Amino acid sequence: MHGIYDNLANEKEADKLVRGDMLMNLGESSQAEILKKIQEEPFINGKFTTCSEDGGNWTVGVSDEAIIDVEGNIDSIGTIVKIGSEQFRVISSTVDSVTMLSEYNLYVGEEFNGTERLPYGNNATGRQDSSMRGWVSSDYPFKEISIFSNTSNVYAGSTVEEYVDNYKEYLVVLGVNILDARLITKEELENLGCFALTNSCISAPTWLFNTTFWSGTPFLSYGVWVVTSNGEFYDGHYSNNDSRGVRPVITISKSEL
Repeated sequence: MHGIYDNLANEKEADKLVRGDMLMNLGESSQAEILKKIQEEPFINGKFTTCSEDGGNWTVGVSDEAIIDVEGNIDSIGTIVKIGSEQFRVISSTVDSVTMLSEYNLYVGEEFNGTERLPYGNNATGRQDSSMRGWVSSDYPFKEISIFSNTSNVYAGSTVEEYVDNYKEYLVVLGVNILDARLITKEELENLGCFALTNSCISAPTWLFNTTFWSGTPFLSYGVWVVTSNGEFYDGHYSNNDSRGVRPVITISKSEL
């Protein structure tokens, strides 16, 4: 467990546990109960927890190092890379860097219950969420839907760009140097197995179409290429806001791993 429990002595009791800016009163909690609480949340905001004891009070802080975990060969398409609680799939790599697609859409925008659109407002975290999948069959509500833009099918200055930029800043705060953050391109989708001529991504890995999401590539003067959760691949109008979500692509240096 990376040594984060090394300072927990047997049979110690504590009155308070301080975790960042959150104070939890534990009363006469035993050392075992404190350990259980820390084990339930071994890292905070993507960084290791640390703990120390002073006069019977346990302080649980946050390290400066982001947790990055690679589950497999970093140069293999589809390898899972975790940055804290955020999960990605490798879609390409070079000698020096790796480019990854988020596993899920971001918790932004609104949901559509078939009748009305309900903005998430302050509840939206701006991070990945496994329940945020956009259009999924006909099972309402469609969670995490967003327009691409109010004005055009150009990524620069769009609504989705703002969501992606905010997500990048969150990852930077974790201590990760993000070389690039954007949406996936049509070319990248085709390299992964999507075919524009047949409007299909069925030949691509299934993790690619586990959500419905916008790409960053325009189509003619009004459309943007879209991938759906049933493996379709087509263009949708940039102002459509009833089915598509935001699924970022990031590039980081291999020196971060």
